[in-house]
Amino acid sequence: MKTKLLLTVTAFMVLAAGSLVQAQTFTVLHKFNLKDGQNPQGALAQDKAGNLYGTTVFGGSYASGGQDKGNGTIFKLSPGGKETVLHSFSSGTDGGSPYAGLIPGGPNNFYGVAMVGGDLSCPSADLGGCGTIFKINTSGKLTTVHAFTGASNTPTDGQGPEAGLFRDKAGNLFGTTFWGGLSFALDSNGCGTVYEVNPNGVGIGLYSFECFLNSASDGWRPASSLVEDSAGNLYGTTELGGLVDCSSPFSNTGCGTVFELTPGSAGWTETILYKFTGGTDGSAPMAGLVIDSQGSLYGTTSAGGDLSCPTLGSSYGCGTVFKLTNRNGTWTESVFYAFPGGSNGAAPESQLVRDSAGNFYGTAVNGGYVKCPYGTNGYPGCGVVFKLTPQGKESVLHAFKGPDGFTPLGGLLLNMSTNTLYGTTTGGGDIAHCSLAGYYSGCGVVYKVNP
Repeated sequence: MKTKLLLTVTAFMVLAAGSLVQAQTFTVLHKFNLKDGQNPQGALAQDKAGNLYGTTVFGGSYASGGQDKGNGTIFKLSPGGKETVLHSFSSGTDGGSPYAGLIPGGPNNFYGVAMVGGDLSCPSADLGGCGTIFKINTSGKLTTVHAFTGASNTPTDGQGPEAGLFRDKAGNLFGTTFWGGLSFALDSNGCGTVYEVNPNGVGIGLYSFECFLNSASDGWRPASSLVEDSAGNLYGTTELGGLVDCSSPFSNTGCGTVFELTPGSAGWTETILYKFTGGTDGSAPMAGLVIDSQGSLYGTTSAGGDLSCPTLGSSYGCGTVFKLTNRNGTWTESVFYAFPGGSNGAAPESQLVRDSAGNFYGTAVNGGYVKCPYGTNGYPGCGVVFKLTPQGKESVLHAFKGPDGFTPLGGLLLNMSTNTLYGTTTGGGDIAHCSLAGYYSGCGVVYKVNP
């Protein structure tokens, strides 16, 4: 777990076409203080008036002080920087701990997922419920659309939705859950699902991952949102599974996959398009994909790539941006960019966003300002916002230093009409006043970059 088209909006949102210029400015728009939220990990959404909407995993009115307290919030940030908490989660029937951001759901409405809460009688009630899908309007009225039912010996809707939603033209919602589905001795809580919830809130499991630790492994732990092509096929990634004998910092659990789900009269069929080896091709994809007009898929891996970049005490690489190309039914993977660590960034864990000129933008949770004292995960540095040209040339748009945020796990919102990128960091900001004693971290920030 993170510590996640018919070219359409998934967890990341692209607004109005335009072009970008090369002169970036960085601004912190808001620093969280625990009562208004802590630890934002999802991408932001924006309305026509320029207000930003997002979620935090912790904090809110149920927080009593300290670190990782409270059940999370949904917040609104005006163009002038005024923050309003629209909802504080209780981890009851309304849900709790929303890791993903929001997606638009018609005029003045947004949809999102909460990882816990909902049906407190589900099989994993010790975790506080199996999670929810919710709808919230711009005035803060929240409705629970669907409560997940957890693991079962038959395919179910799943448990623990971590990644953001995809909404089709008919109003159906699609996503992945981190657990749930078929129950195995390997993991009695299930290995994750792909699900669909109709406009009436009825959910079904489209596919249940089997997570075998052998050559038949179809993937394990989907932490990505989904994208759809013009034929209605869905694409996503799993963090684990695939080649179980790959080069991975995780013992015998695989290096991750890219999968496709194809609809048919007998249901949905899963096909593994690629199994990562943990070498120069990458390892552990933790985010969703971007699909271009030719049907090629782009994504990130948090490890692998440049194996001369040491992490976690071993050479597992600093992560990649990869491309999957379909040629006559055969998918071929290529590394679009391999992060070298240091000032260029390391460990991208978020989905990319692409502008009309073919440039990609994203975040890496480490690297950048290597003297930053707040780096984690075995890498130095507080993370970066980066740009990749269509030719794969990287430039760092901003390197975080701590007070301006650190560990940008969430992806970016790109508003092309204003040439602005918006994002969040899980830590940093008000480090002095939003931390445990002896442990500086801060509660996170909302920022913007004009590239």
